[in-house]
Amino acid sequence: MVFEKEDASAHFVSQQKLKDLFEMHVASLKFVFIATCHSEFAGDIFHWAGVDHVICVKKGNTILDPAAIFFARKFYQTLFMEKYTICDSFKMAKNCLKMHPDYSIQQEADKLIMILNTDEIKP
Repeated sequence: MVFEKEDASAHFVSQQKLKDLFEMHVASLKFVFIATCHSEFAGDIFHWAGVDHVICVKKGNTILDPAAIFFARKFYQTLFMEKYTICDSFKMAKNCLKMHPDYSIQQEADKLIMILNTDEIKP
């Protein structure tokens, strides 16, 4: 995985290093949301490092910024304001995205996936 440093240079972090960091510093990270194009690879790294739920964009797919923003807003509103589970909030946010008035944004819904401990949800 590549992170950007303050000087805009690359900082490379291996899967093992990420896993070691989580084991040392994160007691129970429940989820990670990676709202970038082609982020399933990064999602797999977080999943492998032990994160329970990872929301990301399928391999080989880009996502429109308005769709990612709309999804994130609905996801977090549902999760924190209405107190649903992470999985329920994910499903509800995808359903809201599928009903968006802009057809091009509706089409983005199937690009978002959630990686769980052993399975992927692709509702």
